Amino acid sequence: MFNPPNWLKDAKVTLALAWPIALAHGTNVMTAVLDTVMVGHTTANELAYLSLGRGLAYIAITICFGLLSGVMVKVSQANGAKNYPLAGQYWRSGLVLGLCVGTLGALLAFLAGSVILQTLSLSPALIKGAVAFLAVRVCGIPAMIGVYTCTGFLEGIKRPKQVMTVVLCMVGINMGINYLLIGGNLGFPALGATGAAVGTTVAEWCSLLIFTTLLRKGKRFALFELSPFKQSFQTLKARALDLLRFGLPFAFSNGLEMGAFATLGLMAGRLGALNSATHEVFWSINLVGFALIIGLSSATAVRVGNAIGAKETAIIPNLVGNSLLIACLAMGLVSLPLFLLPVGVMHIFTTSSVVVGMGMGLLPFMAFVLLGDTLQFTLMASLRACNDQWKASALQILGFWVVLVPLAYYLTFQQHWGLKGLMVGWMAGVFCVGISLGLRFLRLAAKLKALPTGFIDESFIATDPLPLEDSLIACQEP
Repeated sequence: MFNPPNWLKDAKVTLALAWPIALAHGTNVMTAVLDTVMVGHTTANELAYLSLGRGLAYIAITICFGLLSGVMVKVSQANGAKNYPLAGQYWRSGLVLGLCVGTLGALLAFLAGSVILQTLSLSPALIKGAVAFLAVRVCGIPAMIGVYTCTGFLEGIKRPKQVMTVVLCMVGINMGINYLLIGGNLGFPALGATGAAVGTTVAEWCSLLIFTTLLRKGKRFALFELSPFKQSFQTLKARALDLLRFGLPFAFSNGLEMGAFATLGLMAGRLGALNSATHEVFWSINLVGFALIIGLSSATAVRVGNAIGAKETAIIPNLVGNSLLIACLAMGLVSLPLFLLPVGVMHIFTTSSVVVGMGMGLLPFMAFVLLGDTLQFTLMASLRACNDQWKASALQILGFWVVLVPLAYYLTFQQHWGLKGLMVGWMAGVFCVGISLGLRFLRLAAKLKALPTGFIDESFIATDPLPLEDSLIACQEP
């Protein structure tokens, strides 16, 4: 898959698309990381409330993300085929679908999360603080899914810089509210972790308003016909069902994946508030790495989708191989501070000397977790863009629930490794998924290389046969 003569040229194209996506997702992730940093400079207990409540909320969020994951793929394919109104249809349908499933997900997350917290062997203080955080945090889920739909559309048409601009506004709003409510500044009440949930929720709804206004009013998006009144109910329903069919395997796998990570968080909670706070620091470090990974994997998925739309499937294996090398090199550089400056890294997230002491010796494990995530996210995005959802998702689920969770539980509680057992299980699980997805892609790559130039196997197309209103529009790309 790796093609040395063309590597630098290919890397330049991928990085040109990836860096604004990574920065946009990075600024988006900053809201979660800032919550951890600002809450972490209050007390370890507040950080534990944040860890438990956010882990449960993110199960619903990632399921909804999975359901809407087809927006970027379908938009990129329609954009590659110069069918701009079709791309707009997927945005409108995705936005309506996202708000609906986001509302349902928020309700279920709070009800199920409250029951789970009450049934576990946690201290009453941990349960009360986590439920209070969760109650506020779920109110922002519908907006967060709507924002995800908008960013998927913009990334699919290769305009990630607009995403970055809006998300920067989101970070600013979140920081301001956090400053007022977490520590109780300027006469506002000190709400701790719950104050962080308020800041994130308000920032997400503001971002959704900005995104929808930008897309509907911006002249540069006129070709996509993004007015909500341009689409019939029948078309809206057809595109929404298409997105659901595409996204169901990812919703299933995302939910089980995030369920595995939430289970790790609950295991840390059983070890006590200090262990839970330390685990939250590790999760935030993972989020920082995730921003880079998702930028590179999204760029790869967009290029694969464009190649499929343009009937250039023969270039996909080399494209993905080159992207993997870029991603691993970039993640290696980002992980260096975890080895070289462990104390400094921990102090960024918390002032608790106990949490710093507990976490600094385990940071090297986090570096290997990030490398495993790099493999699995890049390969999963590539397989998704080739419409290989179900088998790839099955491999991911098996890696997390057959390897990650059982191994982490065994090492943590049966072998009494404590937090170290969680980290070893986490690391083993993500590498298992990454390697299995790599083997799956090698089989797909052999099939792609065997196709004649200009030919495309219908199994790689993630869209239904287009009706007459979706005929290709011969016009210049926006």
